[in-house]
Amino acid sequence: MAEIVSFGDPDPEKFRQSLRQILWEKFTSLDRFTKLFIITGFLLIVSTPFIVRMVFTTSQQASGSNLKYVEVMPSSIQTDDLTKEISFSAQAYDASHKPILDKVTYEWTTSFDYSTGFFSKIVGKENTFKPLKEGMGEIIVTARLGNAFISKTVPIKLQSIR
Repeated sequence: MAEIVSFGDPDPEKFRQSLRQILWEKFTSLDRFTKLFIITGFLLIVSTPFIVRMVFTTSQQASGSNLKYVEVMPSSIQTDDLTKEISFSAQAYDASHKPILDKVTYEWTTSFDYSTGFFSKIVGKENTFKPLKEGMGEIIVTARLGNAFISKTVPIKLQSIR
Protein backbone atom coordinates (compact mmCIF):
# COMPACT_ATOMS: atom_id res chain seq x y z
CA MET A 1 0.00 0.00 0.00
CA ALA A 2 1.23 3.51 -0.86
CA GLU A 3 2.12 5.84 1.88
CA ILE A 4 2.04 9.64 1.60
CA VAL A 5 5.20 11.14 2.87
CA SER A 6 5.42 14.83 3.53
CA PHE A 7 8.47 16.94 4.17
CA GLY A 8 8.47 20.29 5.90
CA ASP A 9 6.06 21.99 8.21
CA PRO A 10 2.55 20.46 8.18
CA ASP A 11 0.93 23.83 9.07
CA PRO A 12 -1.02 24.94 5.92
CA GLU A 13 -1.13 28.59 7.07
CA LYS A 14 2.57 28.95 6.29
CA PHE A 15 1.98 27.98 2.64
CA ARG A 16 -0.88 30.42 2.03
CA GLN A 17 -0.19 33.51 -0.10
CA SER A 18 -2.19 36.68 -0.08
CA LEU A 19 -4.15 37.65 -3.17
CA ARG A 20 -1.79 40.58 -3.66
CA GLN A 21 1.22 38.27 -3.73
CA ILE A 22 -0.46 35.90 -6.19
CA LEU A 23 -1.44 38.76 -8.53
CA TRP A 24 2.04 40.30 -8.33
CA GLU A 25 3.71 36.98 -9.22
CA LYS A 26 1.32 36.51 -12.15
CA PHE A 27 1.93 40.08 -13.33
CA THR A 28 5.74 39.83 -13.10
CA SER A 29 5.69 36.59 -15.11
CA LEU A 30 3.97 38.32 -18.08
CA ASP A 31 5.83 39.67 -21.11
CA ARG A 32 6.47 43.41 -21.57
CA PHE A 33 3.65 44.03 -24.07
CA THR A 34 1.01 42.43 -21.84
CA LYS A 35 2.24 44.37 -18.80
CA LEU A 36 2.07 47.66 -20.74
CA PHE A 37 -1.39 46.77 -22.04
CA ILE A 38 -2.70 46.05 -18.52
CA ILE A 39 -1.16 49.22 -17.04
CA THR A 40 -2.53 51.39 -19.88
CA GLY A 41 -6.02 49.91 -19.51
CA PHE A 42 -5.99 50.44 -15.75
CA LEU A 43 -4.89 54.08 -16.11
CA LEU A 44 -7.54 54.71 -18.75
CA ILE A 45 -10.29 53.29 -16.55
CA VAL A 46 -9.16 55.32 -13.54
CA SER A 47 -8.77 58.60 -15.46
CA THR A 48 -12.01 58.47 -17.51
CA PRO A 49 -14.30 60.13 -14.89
CA PHE A 50 -11.84 63.02 -14.53
CA ILE A 51 -11.55 63.45 -18.31
CA VAL A 52 -15.33 63.47 -18.75
CA ARG A 53 -15.79 66.04 -15.96
CA MET A 54 -13.16 68.30 -17.53
CA VAL A 55 -14.80 68.08 -20.96
CA PHE A 56 -18.22 69.03 -19.56
CA THR A 57 -16.78 71.85 -17.44
CA THR A 58 -14.75 73.23 -20.33
CA SER A 59 -17.64 73.14 -22.79
CA GLN A 60 -19.93 74.80 -20.26
CA GLN A 61 -17.38 77.56 -19.63
CA ALA A 62 -16.78 77.92 -23.36
CA SER A 63 -20.43 78.81 -23.84
CA GLY A 64 -19.77 82.13 -22.11
CA SER A 65 -21.69 81.78 -18.87
CA ASN A 66 -23.02 79.22 -16.46
CA LEU A 67 -26.72 78.49 -16.58
CA LYS A 68 -28.08 78.96 -13.04
CA TYR A 69 -31.87 79.29 -13.30
CA VAL A 70 -34.73 80.13 -15.64
CA GLU A 71 -37.76 82.35 -14.97
CA VAL A 72 -41.11 82.01 -16.71
CA MET A 73 -43.68 84.77 -17.00
CA PRO A 74 -46.40 84.44 -15.88
CA SER A 75 -45.28 82.25 -13.00
CA SER A 76 -48.72 80.60 -12.55
CA ILE A 77 -52.03 80.57 -14.40
CA GLN A 78 -55.59 80.11 -13.28
CA THR A 79 -58.11 80.94 -15.97
CA ASP A 80 -61.85 80.59 -16.48
CA ASP A 81 -61.77 81.53 -20.17
CA LEU A 82 -60.83 78.53 -22.28
CA THR A 83 -61.23 80.55 -25.49
CA LYS A 84 -58.30 82.83 -24.65
CA GLU A 85 -54.72 81.84 -25.52
CA ILE A 86 -52.10 82.27 -22.79
CA SER A 87 -48.76 83.86 -23.70
CA PHE A 88 -45.57 82.79 -21.95
CA SER A 89 -41.99 83.99 -22.05
CA ALA A 90 -38.84 82.54 -20.51
CA GLN A 91 -35.48 84.01 -19.52
CA ALA A 92 -32.34 82.18 -18.39
CA TYR A 93 -29.95 83.72 -15.84
CA ASP A 94 -26.35 83.04 -14.85
CA ALA A 95 -24.91 82.67 -11.33
CA SER A 96 -24.59 86.45 -10.92
CA HIS A 97 -28.32 86.88 -11.75
CA LYS A 98 -27.61 88.45 -15.16
CA PRO A 99 -29.82 87.39 -18.06
CA ILE A 100 -28.22 85.18 -20.68
CA LEU A 101 -29.33 86.74 -23.94
CA ASP A 102 -27.94 84.43 -26.61
CA LYS A 103 -27.23 80.76 -27.36
CA VAL A 104 -29.98 79.54 -24.99
CA THR A 105 -32.59 77.15 -26.34
CA TYR A 106 -35.97 76.98 -24.57
CA GLU A 107 -38.09 73.82 -24.84
CA TRP A 108 -41.76 73.80 -23.80
CA THR A 109 -43.74 70.76 -22.60
CA THR A 110 -46.76 70.13 -20.39
CA SER A 111 -47.84 67.55 -17.86
CA PHE A 112 -51.34 67.83 -19.36
CA ASP A 113 -52.95 65.31 -21.59
CA TYR A 114 -52.66 66.64 -25.19
CA SER A 115 -56.44 67.05 -25.36
CA THR A 116 -56.34 69.65 -22.52
CA GLY A 117 -54.36 72.13 -24.60
CA PHE A 118 -51.26 72.61 -26.69
CA PHE A 119 -48.40 75.01 -27.37
CA SER A 120 -48.09 76.86 -30.66
CA LYS A 121 -44.45 75.65 -30.88
CA ILE A 122 -42.07 73.38 -28.99
CA VAL A 123 -38.91 75.53 -29.03
CA GLY A 124 -38.56 79.29 -28.51
CA LYS A 125 -38.15 82.02 -25.92
CA GLU A 126 -41.82 83.02 -26.18
CA ASN A 127 -44.75 80.68 -26.64
CA THR A 128 -48.53 80.57 -26.66
CA PHE A 129 -50.67 77.92 -24.95
CA LYS A 130 -54.10 77.23 -26.41
CA PRO A 131 -56.43 75.66 -23.79
CA LEU A 132 -59.02 73.19 -25.08
CA LYS A 133 -60.77 71.85 -21.97
CA GLU A 134 -60.68 71.90 -18.15
CA GLY A 135 -57.73 70.45 -16.33
CA MET A 136 -54.85 71.01 -13.94
CA GLY A 137 -51.17 70.44 -14.51
CA GLU A 138 -47.85 72.09 -15.13
CA ILE A 139 -46.03 73.75 -17.95
CA ILE A 140 -42.34 72.81 -18.04
CA VAL A 141 -39.72 75.04 -19.64
CA THR A 142 -36.22 73.63 -20.13
CA ALA A 143 -33.42 76.09 -20.90
CA ARG A 144 -30.32 74.60 -22.56
CA LEU A 145 -26.92 76.28 -22.87
CA GLY A 146 -24.12 74.07 -24.18
CA ASN A 147 -24.25 70.84 -22.16
CA ALA A 148 -26.03 72.51 -19.24
CA PHE A 149 -29.78 72.58 -18.83
CA ILE A 150 -32.26 73.57 -16.16
CA SER A 151 -36.05 73.32 -15.97
CA LYS A 152 -38.79 75.42 -14.43
CA THR A 153 -42.39 74.36 -13.86
CA VAL A 154 -45.42 76.62 -13.88
CA PRO A 155 -48.68 75.41 -12.29
CA ILE A 156 -51.75 75.94 -14.44
CA LYS A 157 -55.47 75.42 -13.78
CA LEU A 158 -58.00 75.57 -16.59
CA GLN A 159 -61.71 75.93 -15.84
CA SER A 160 -64.63 76.54 -18.17
CA ILE A 161 -66.95 79.50 -17.69
CA ARG A 162 -70.17 78.53 -15.94
